[in-house]
Amino acid sequence: PAANEGVTGAQVHRLLQQLSTQFSCVLVDTAAGLGEPTLAALEVTDEVVAVSTMDVASVRSLRREVDLLTQLDLMPAGRTCVLNLADRQSGMKVKDVEPVIGFPVDVVIPRSSTVQLAANHGRPLMLRKRRGGPFVKAIRSLMARLQPTAPTPDSKHRRMEVA
Repeated sequence: PAANEGVTGAQVHRLLQQLSTQFSCVLVDTAAGLGEPTLAALEVTDEVVAVSTMDVASVRSLRREVDLLTQLDLMPAGRTCVLNLADRQSGMKVKDVEPVIGFPVDVVIPRSSTVQLAANHGRPLMLRKRRGGPFVKAIRSLMARLQPTAPTPDSKHRRMEVA
């Protein structure tokens, strides 16, 4: 973690440029907030996956970040909105979230005790014999949205930023 503090936006930008020459798709999972490394990654991003949990603070934070990125002209046209850890006990519904963030929710990932159990046992949930369930279905839906399309002559890759 201490080494992460020294990472500059220029280093992130250079790294993403190098990776894009080697891979058709580069996925970047950033820390919360809009620090210099995140903003540098957004400068070369084709798609954003905006993630929020279903609580008022997270939803409002997402809205502020999207507004700021739009003002800075760093919000790419490709955008997927994901609600993570969704459950009925949160007191919010998807229809409550969408007006606040200003765009539709694309994928709802439900809270699931099987996720924590799988992680604690070191067994990937997606590889279990019983692959059903709402969590796995939601993850597959997100994966389908993020599948890179066949490269065109003009673009060798697609970069995605996870906010």
